[in-house]
Amino acid sequence: MEKLYLDKNAVRDRCIKEQFDYAWINTYAKLYLKKIADIKNFDFLDDLIEAKFFNESKEMSVIKDRNDEFSVVIFSPDTENEYIEEKQILKRGKSPFEAENNKILYKIIVRHYIDYDCEGQAYVYYTKLCGIDPEVKKYGK
Repeated sequence: MEKLYLDKNAVRDRCIKEQFDYAWINTYAKLYLKKIADIKNFDFLDDLIEAKFFNESKEMSVIKDRNDEFSVVIFSPDTENEYIEEKQILKRGKSPFEAENNKILYKIIVRHYIDYDCEGQAYVYYTKLCGIDPEVKKYGK
């Protein structure tokens, strides 16, 4: 896990460098999901509570800190890490992406990474967003 403090421009640059696919963005005004390719500017960082930029292999968590800096954690698990994967329904019958107007069922793919304590008891040490799975079957009218 890599921990950084970055300014707004460095957050944008790191997001592009890491080639993330999606962004889950929580601002004071709204909560939404975006495809990275659809993000034209990073002005949402000015009103940010938390954002998670992610793809299948890594995730970058960004929280606005004081003095216009952002606390950034990049999680990139080893391929040997054990995990439990699940798919959670985002919106049934309505796209979670603002630019889309379709009736496809979208599910967010979440992985819970497992570790073991000294007695062998398993616990989740990190939960990571991995991707979006659009179900072929359409819903709604």
